[in-house]
Amino acid sequence: QTADATQSASPDELEDSEQTAAIQVMGGSRNYVRPSGGAVIKPYSMNALTYSKTMNDWRVHCGLDIAAEKGEVVKSAGEGKVAGVSEDPLYGTTVVVNQNDGYMVYYRGLNKETAVRTGENIAAGATIGTVGAIPCESADGTHLHIEVMKENRYYNPADALGIR
Repeated sequence: QTADATQSASPDELEDSEQTAAIQVMGGSRNYVRPSGGAVIKPYSMNALTYSKTMNDWRVHCGLDIAAEKGEVVKSAGEGKVAGVSEDPLYGTTVVVNQNDGYMVYYRGLNKETAVRTGENIAAGATIGTVGAIPCESADGTHLHIEVMKENRYYNPADALGIR
């Protein structure tokens, strides 16, 4: 389908291959691109503790985990500027995008070689890297961990970016 046809279709109406290829998701009046095509394997949970198999404890989960194969392409959910690319001992390689809508989106668990650099302007759907590993969530298998913040407050990525 073309981008125009994708915009008019609901995510449920799209073919599996279209969903896997970073479909466009409707978020209110804003359009977002799904960062990867896998299923949500662990939801955002700031109000209830969830068990971490890797850390063997109960904790909040300030992000959303999306199943992905190692090496799978990760796309930027929205357009903006790359605010940082860093290596985190718990979350692996992290790319932070300051989206034009004010959301700071953290893409965690990427491979060390990213497709973007700090200060670079990027479009929604632009490749930012590929899935690597997340040391603090290794027992959950390979996946993308995505967090959304605005004004130093966490938001549920499912709600903020329309990821289901």
